[in-house]
Amino acid sequence: MTFKLPNDPFFIGFDKFFEGMVEVPKETNYPPYNIIKVREDRHIIEIAVAGINEKDINIVLENGVLTVEGKPSGSGLYENEGSYLHKGISTRSFKRQWKLAEHNIVRKATMSDGLLSIVLDYVVPEDKKPVTIQIGDNCSCDGDCAC
Repeated sequence: MTFKLPNDPFFIGFDKFFEGMVEVPKETNYPPYNIIKVREDRHIIEIAVAGINEKDINIVLENGVLTVEGKPSGSGLYENEGSYLHKGISTRSFKRQWKLAEHNIVRKATMSDGLLSIVLDYVVPEDKKPVTIQIGDNCSCDGDCAC
């Protein structure tokens, strides 16, 4: 799929950004999740992982893609005690992926009450932050330029 941007100077360099959007992994419905915007530079992904232990979950951030994978080691707390008459809590393996924007980092991951929470922060490096350029005779290049 090819996406053509308008011939507008505002869109300089965004072609690579839109190409990456096309590579979004296939979405499934399991396990359910929430994405919460806490503030402008922080988001939290909550994933319902009832019946799955922390040791059975793997979280990896690689090349801007956050992958959360769960492979449960057992099917329930009471699986050896008898047979289920109804089993409505799924404990199957899963793999969820999200493509993150540039400069997003995973701050921490916690698990509580059957919810896995992953805190994402948007951190712009100092060399990428806007710089105000002063107009005037103040040359700061120590004679190495044509000021």
